[in-house]
Amino acid sequence: MTAETFHQVFDQFTDPILLRDAGGWIANPAAQRLGLSEKGLQQLEHWEENTLAWIARQFYHVSHQRIDGAALLILRLDVFFVNAAENVSTQLRLRLQGAFGCTADLSQMAPIRSDFQARDRLSGVNQELYRLLRMVQELELGSYSTAILTRLECIDLVELLSQLADELRELFRPGAVELKLELEPRELYLCADQDKVKFLVLSLISNALAHLPQSGGRVTLGLKEQQEQAVISVCDNGGGFSPDLLSRPLWGEPQRLLPGRGLGLGLPLVQRIAAAHDGAVMVNPSDQGARVTVSLPIEIPKNVFSRPAILRRDPSGFSMAKVLLSNALPRSIYYPNPDGDD
Repeated sequence: MTAETFHQVFDQFTDPILLRDAGGWIANPAAQRLGLSEKGLQQLEHWEENTLAWIARQFYHVSHQRIDGAALLILRLDVFFVNAAENVSTQLRLRLQGAFGCTADLSQMAPIRSDFQARDRLSGVNQELYRLLRMVQELELGSYSTAILTRLECIDLVELLSQLADELRELFRPGAVELKLELEPRELYLCADQDKVKFLVLSLISNALAHLPQSGGRVTLGLKEQQEQAVISVCDNGGGFSPDLLSRPLWGEPQRLLPGRGLGLGLPLVQRIAAAHDGAVMVNPSDQGARVTVSLPIEIPKNVFSRPAILRRDPSGFSMAKVLLSNALPRSIYYPNPDGDD
């Protein structure tokens, strides 16, 4: 197929369509608007099977056709996920609200309070509810078809990471995980969505915890300023993981889901949040551990109030750390507290 024939046939299609022949890539206007990099195109070309991919901040179903030695790629937006996820997450939140109320009531009953096994089982039930709440939050973020950021403000990233580290140290089982904090600057201001940055950092830490060894696990949360960028890093001494998790979430492939795996949206959402801040995510996995680095620009736009915002709690009353790390934290900390999450 010549470039002229390709454009005559595919220029009017609303789906992005790409053709790889001996002369390189040819793209219809819909594909050109995605702004795919050469590296991204090469990744798509090497995926021989039909797959789900995170491309240009959206989920696409990628189908492959081989024609006379050329590769034809058709990208179809996963409209069902975008349209359905918001309604599903709203319904789940309503059901979870009632379930959390029931566990809170049960936690105050004298027979349960005085029975260690009953307390342990109720904590386990409540932890499972937290895991469902995490999935709901991921569904909500993944369903945003346009802007994922809701509230841009000036924040001190050093203060935010310090507070998160203090909270995590209180939640980790003593001696189970070593959390190191390496902050080079004393303060580092940038314009960001505070809640989304917390989600980003906690999702990276959750992923690191999932790959730690049974004993001697170590996670390092770092921050430095480099070329007008705030560089956040999360390193672990686990077994590493595949960078494909950034582009191939597992929620669309139920047969690949494992107990505790969740929807597989955490790392793709990290990538989307970073991109929404004009930032980038880099993954360096190895057998000795993994290092994930997120760079965010630190320039404060003139239309954003430059005084640092006060770090706030989640308005729902739930600790974001306890929600996003519910697959890794000890069951005991999830015993219901009717007076609040903490």
